[in-house]
Amino acid sequence: MEVTSDGPEQTVESQVLDELMTIRKSKEGFTLGALAASPVISQLLGAGDPLLAYNTFKERLFAHLRVEESMPIEAALASLRLTADRDTHLDRLVEFGQQRGYDQRQVRRYSDRGVRELARLISGHWVTVSSPDLIVLVSRTGPETAECAIQAREPEHVEMRHVNVTVLSDEHEGESIDFDEVFTELPGWLITDHLPRVVLDLTAHACTVVIVWQGELWPKFTVRWIGDFSTHAIGCETLGNKLHISFEAVGTQ
Repeated sequence: MEVTSDGPEQTVESQVLDELMTIRKSKEGFTLGALAASPVISQLLGAGDPLLAYNTFKERLFAHLRVEESMPIEAALASLRLTADRDTHLDRLVEFGQQRGYDQRQVRRYSDRGVRELARLISGHWVTVSSPDLIVLVSRTGPETAECAIQAREPEHVEMRHVNVTVLSDEHEGESIDFDEVFTELPGWLITDHLPRVVLDLTAHACTVVIVWQGELWPKFTVRWIGDFSTHAIGCETLGNKLHISFEAVGTQ
């Protein structure tokens, strides 16, 4: 039974699975040429560069197999012509089965499971340079104020939700901020600037900016500081898809 992705809206994992299935059926198997025709895998593992994606795949694969042996992944590698040198998918399955003492149907089941496992790893744990990135530029704008400029950068094949920002202080609990989103498209990426900038009142004893960015992949958070914040103790904490930036006045009770 052929492995297929399901559902009308494809996740990034199902897109990777489709590309792996196409490669598995091909004569050449998993090669640079095949990755050049696989934009999602190339973007996730190599920022659109097939050679970088190929090398990253090999590096992550060997590291994974050193820690955890996997018959399904080994069968999938044979199917992808990485460990079995035959022109057809069927012949590669037969060769792997003869080496391991399995019949063709057993090897096919292992291969199907292995391809799904590779799709999960490529679209999740092995993503490197193409993780969604949220950049927060924190600027001191006056004796009692600061601003946060927020920019989201997401790979075009990854589905991310809107950025949610809440400002908390000892004066009020805060509400989610409504932004105007300004989009810029670059090759392989969608850049979103959030306007207006978040204005912070530093007259409060304590102030916290809470940013949540949900989606298919865990985001990377980048915080940059501009100006003199010596009047405040500042903190930056992340957990999963949530970022906390905190300010506490120095020397106050």
